[in-house]
Amino acid sequence: ITKDSDINVHLIVVGMTQVAYAMATTAAHICHFPNFMTKGKRTKITFIHKDIKQEFDYWMGHFESLMDLSYSELVSWDKHGRKNVVKTDPKHEYISPLWPDSKGFLDVEWEFIDAGIEDPNVREYIRECVKKDGVSEYLSFAFCGHESEDNVAASFYLPKEVYAKSDIPVYVYQSLTRWVLATAKETDRYNNLYPFGMRTDCFDPQQERLLWAKRIKFIYDNEGKYDAMASLDKLNEGWYKKEGQYIMQQSNVYAANSVPVKFRSIGLDPAVRTSMTSDEVKDLAEIEHNRWNVERLLAGYSPVPFEDRMTIIAGLLSSDKAAVKLAKDEKNRLKKKLFKHADIAPYDELLNLSKEYDINIVKNLLDVIKQ
Repeated sequence: ITKDSDINVHLIVVGMTQVAYAMATTAAHICHFPNFMTKGKRTKITFIHKDIKQEFDYWMGHFESLMDLSYSELVSWDKHGRKNVVKTDPKHEYISPLWPDSKGFLDVEWEFIDAGIEDPNVREYIRECVKKDGVSEYLSFAFCGHESEDNVAASFYLPKEVYAKSDIPVYVYQSLTRWVLATAKETDRYNNLYPFGMRTDCFDPQQERLLWAKRIKFIYDNEGKYDAMASLDKLNEGWYKKEGQYIMQQSNVYAANSVPVKFRSIGLDPAVRTSMTSDEVKDLAEIEHNRWNVERLLAGYSPVPFEDRMTIIAGLLSSDKAAVKLAKDEKNRLKKKLFKHADIAPYDELLNLSKEYDINIVKNLLDVIKQ
């Protein structure tokens, strides 16, 4: 998905279990693309779950900060088949009155469908999504119920239009073994089924992404002074610093996981190219900030109201040293004491000093993934 693409990602998650939450939030961490900046295209994540209200309320409470800035829809049908949609826009106090889109500045949106996967209305909804696949969206499914057998059975009985397009991936949670689906994949009909979550597969012997994360943290810690990648011993020294260790490690891991998607979005093959243009760096920096916005919200940080953000920015730009110090102190107080981050905002709103963090990371990503 490039700057010129008219297509967005659409992930349909069946079930609202812990695995479903993990799948959805992982997609929200990774699926950020440059055509949000040019065309306003958002990644769409849909949950399908019968009697969804309790889980919907839990999601809205658990990820309150994220949902305060997100556009979402709660969809249901009455007994006569009439569709009901309840739409929720981001809270207006966090959005500039000049912002052109009522859906806000996040590049991820949410949909919650109150019906089972077997419901005729849901099946028709899926057929309509299949028609859009490759035209206006890239469609994927993830079956994330508690029981492996139920996930397999449900994945076998999607509308036939899904299987007719073999490039639509259908991920099926299997806690113990992949063999049932491995057998099914040998047939022409079910070759787009992919098992995931097997306990025997839940490790990475090379830990490549963890190495990338350590390198990203090293670049971040040496912001403005980075000139070459450190040795593994030096990386580990910085990785295990105590202050804010866990949350920063997770942030770096999420950033590392998004690197392949970032490179594909600008058409960069690291095996062929060894540098990026200034325009590519700028685009990747904005993509990284959009990713970071969602990551911080998922981590529990809250946004700062727009008017308060403007007050902080005015102070930071002041020629009065006392006003600058006051603004810095307030920004740090909000972050450390109240878990509110003033940089959860549109990229264009950031001051150059904040933008430099993103630029410094993305311009060195080729060093991050170097063998």
